[in-house]
Amino acid sequence: RLPYLGLVFEGDTTIVKGVDPGSPAYRAGLKPGDRLRKLGADRLGSQAEVRASVGRLRPGESVDAPVERGEELLLRVLKAGSRLDAARVK
Repeated sequence: RLPYLGLVFEGDTTIVKGVDPGSPAYRAGLKPGDRLRKLGADRLGSQAEVRASVGRLRPGESVDAPVERGEELLLRVLKAGSRLDAARVK
C-alpha cells in the first residue's frame, strides 16, 4: 500500500494548490495557499522532496507538518492514508 496525503501543489513548489476532500491533508486542516515546510524531520523545498518524504511514510503513520499560512506558522499532524483507501472514497 502506497502512502497518500491528498495534496496537489503549485508547479514545483510546496505551496498547496488543492486538497482532496476527505483526505488526510483535509482532515489535518491544510488549505490551498499553505506552504508545507517539513514532514517530520525532512525539510521540503520542492515537489520531489515532498514525494521522497511521503514515500518513506507508511499508511497509518502520523507525522508533524509545519505549514506557513500567510504570516503564521502552524503545526499540523498528518496521518498518512493509502492510495487504496483514497480510491474507495472517490
